[in-house]
Amino acid sequence: MGPVVPTASRWHFGDFWSVVVPSKCPDEIEAEQFVVYWRRDATSFVVWRGLRFQRWMLLLAAVLTQIVNGALYSRSLVNSRLDAAIFKNEEGHAVVAYYIACGWIGFASALFGPYVERHGPRAGVLLGGFLIILGHLAAGMSVLFASAPLYYIGYGVLVGIGVGITYIAPISALQKWFPDLRGTAAGFGVCGFGLGASGWGPLYDPLIEKVGLSWLFVVVALMIGVLCGLAALIMRTPPPNFRIHGQDMHGWRGSTPSSRSSPALLEDNVPVVDFVKAYDYLENELDESQLYYHNKIKHLTLRECILSMDFAILYLTYLTCVATGIIGLSSLATIATNVFHASETHATQLVTITSIFNFFGRILLPMASDMVIRYGQLNPACGRKLLFVFSLICQLIILLLLPHALRQVQFTTFRALFCWLTFVYGGTVGAIPSLTTDLYGVYNTGTMHGVILTCWSLCAVIGGLTFNHNLNDWLQTMTYIDAYARDFGWLTVVVAIGCGLILLVRTNPVDRFYPGWQYTIWRFKIVLWTNLPADLAVDISQRTI
Repeated sequence: MGPVVPTASRWHFGDFWSVVVPSKCPDEIEAEQFVVYWRRDATSFVVWRGLRFQRWMLLLAAVLTQIVNGALYSRSLVNSRLDAAIFKNEEGHAVVAYYIACGWIGFASALFGPYVERHGPRAGVLLGGFLIILGHLAAGMSVLFASAPLYYIGYGVLVGIGVGITYIAPISALQKWFPDLRGTAAGFGVCGFGLGASGWGPLYDPLIEKVGLSWLFVVVALMIGVLCGLAALIMRTPPPNFRIHGQDMHGWRGSTPSSRSSPALLEDNVPVVDFVKAYDYLENELDESQLYYHNKIKHLTLRECILSMDFAILYLTYLTCVATGIIGLSSLATIATNVFHASETHATQLVTITSIFNFFGRILLPMASDMVIRYGQLNPACGRKLLFVFSLICQLIILLLLPHALRQVQFTTFRALFCWLTFVYGGTVGAIPSLTTDLYGVYNTGTMHGVILTCWSLCAVIGGLTFNHNLNDWLQTMTYIDAYARDFGWLTVVVAIGCGLILLVRTNPVDRFYPGWQYTIWRFKIVLWTNLPADLAVDISQRTI
């Protein structure tokens, strides 16, 4: 009999996909009380004690990180120069790198979610930043050598993976540091993306005039290195004894048993993380039967989260929530010029204005969800769900009104509709991290949010290509106005489907863990199907929250 070959690949993948949070030694906990510190060896640290760390600093670090990521949006401003320098034509090949990057963002976020949880947000920002810098340097070389494959690999693959990692790293940290304001923290965590999109653009023309197109990427890479370095310096996770307003990082108000401090592993390296359910404002009033279901949520494994039917419905719902915003924003300037004959300046101004609305939507609507939850005494996941209901209804109304604004050539109405569209779209983007935390816990936030972000990739790539393909086909037989009106028609159907799907997203833990399928609205069981014996099913069905 020959030697037994170990299944190394399977073991390594399971180890990579586990969420086992390393413990912190006393010296590390002491060092993290200050902003500037670095590890000397396994147990000792060098610390500059001139500036103490405060949790609000993470909000600024998150904005800096997302400003770096926002550079991806602004690169379209130099696509025509890239087409001429690399492809020697103006057929629009440079934009393909953007679609490649969009495709990698979501998948990199999902794949590296467990890595960020194991090694911390600082390691995530440094790794993602390094890949973004490497991608920019490769893009600069591609211009110098007129190499299309190098540009696609550099700016498409490497930058896409880097943005995916740096996108989730600060959000995961903020959800742990702000158990009292999860929605607000998530909004600040993603709002910087829009700032970066509008902030990098004005720098490109002056830099190209001074250093040339190839060196533009080098200069931007250096600036990104500085921003990522500053952000990484601040990034960290809370210490084990962290409490704010009486809550720990999980939102738990009571005492934390020592058994929760060290998560265990089950078979196949699938972890059981002993975390407490995300902040529930009524948890200290729950009775014994209700706490049973909350404890079920506390011990969800990553595999159970991803493979659950509830997550599949949430995934499809989020897909419908962001489709119109992503696809519409990518075509906004073109619609303004082709339909309303707006000048290039006015079209650019419209994109800037909608970016501002997007920015405020990402902050204000998640912040409003925190207020609704607190003052309405709602289950947090239910409160976030109401925000998604609001967003989908608003999008449906906007899409029903949009064809009229196009056919009547009412530019003012069109601008108002798109500003409101980007506002509510930004709200859903800002709220999804806190919703995943509410449903799956803080240690699964990074990975679950990363998986959800593949929706963004699918909409940007498949949705954008479908929209443009349909438009080009219909332009053969109709005007721009009719073609755009029909193109937004299928998006109206997508959003209408989302309005139905959001109702199926179950936030009640009793419903989620019922052995079969149960759907409850205000203690009234609308749907009840079980695969248990009748007497046991009746006993379980009496438990409600």
